[in-house]
Amino acid sequence: MPTARPATTPPRRDRQDWLVGLGIGLATLGLGVGVWFYTQKPSEDPARPRPAWVDLGRMTPQLSDGSFVRVEVSLQVSDKDAQAVLAPLTPAFKSMVTQLGAELSAEDVIGPDGMREMSREIRRSVNDHLARQHIDARVQRVAFSDYVLVP
Repeated sequence: MPTARPATTPPRRDRQDWLVGLGIGLATLGLGVGVWFYTQKPSEDPARPRPAWVDLGRMTPQLSDGSFVRVEVSLQVSDKDAQAVLAPLTPAFKSMVTQLGAELSAEDVIGPDGMREMSREIRRSVNDHLARQHIDARVQRVAFSDYVLVP
């Protein structure tokens, strides 16, 4: 004959179902709170300057070995004020990129290392020019949106 349980104690299976339901509910609540915090737009700090870009456009400088490299260059500057100062100098910067191309060969510009080297040289050349002209703005980074070696 089976033993009868007291009426005050729920069956073990019911208690486990209740605990599983509570666990799922808490996990769902925690996930919802996490998603809410993640999707909240952080307040922008107005004191922090936003980087700006000076676009030089697409150029195809001839390299020293007769081949060409097609590049589309953008210069990152610290803020909109620097962008306004450097934007009128875009023709001079294009000339520097073209001149730099004449000093490099296809071997120098091929691959990721060549791209990084060309980026460093453009930044150095532009910043040297700005220093000679007594312009305080500086190029922080050079980005290529197009970089193709044309034989």
